[in-house]
Amino acid sequence: MAIADLVVRSATPHQSASVALSIFLVEDALAMALLAAGFIDAEHMYVPDSITLGGTTIGLLTTWLRGMSLATTLEGATLGFLGVWLPFVVLYGMVRGRQGMGLGDAKLVMLAGSFFGWQGAAFALFAGAVQATVATLVLLATRGRIDEPESVVAQRAALLSAAQAGDDEARKELEQDPLANPPEEGILAARMPFGPFLCLATIEWMLFAGRIYEMFPWLEAR
Repeated sequence: MAIADLVVRSATPHQSASVALSIFLVEDALAMALLAAGFIDAEHMYVPDSITLGGTTIGLLTTWLRGMSLATTLEGATLGFLGVWLPFVVLYGMVRGRQGMGLGDAKLVMLAGSFFGWQGAAFALFAGAVQATVATLVLLATRGRIDEPESVVAQRAALLSAAQAGDDEARKELEQDPLANPPEEGILAARMPFGPFLCLATIEWMLFAGRIYEMFPWLEAR
């Protein structure tokens, strides 16, 4: 349901203004955090835990503002994380030998679930995937390729140089970091940050959840 509807349904006449202000402040902070995470991931293909884990904690602690139970948001956070981690990190890694998505992406969907339940997590993943696909097709049509962010390429070169010079820490990081090796040839092996699209989809849900529920009322039936 929309934010305004939540305020009307859950707040008393004496609380409505304070509840509305609290909701605005919390979700404004969420939007700013998601924007920051999107830009960081776009440049470094990395999402800070301070945003995802910290945001998830805030989401779980403020469930009452959105008229939701802690059990509902815990379920949303858990399903959001597992919905990415199990198929795209564990199973994909077993089949292809590399991760289809990073743990940062799983934590972003977990963050969406902690604020908006399983519906918000599912929308973030589905809408994020659709928008990422469109962006990929546009890049391929206009440029013919998908390049890694320059900072990722530069960091890999620095690690390789340090490892060749005998730096054990750099060598260990090269062995553990999935971005430490250049991507394989081919479109399917191209690397593109997915976090910005997850962040965008989560913000879209935050702004337009009421209209989405009107279009798909079965989402709210549970």
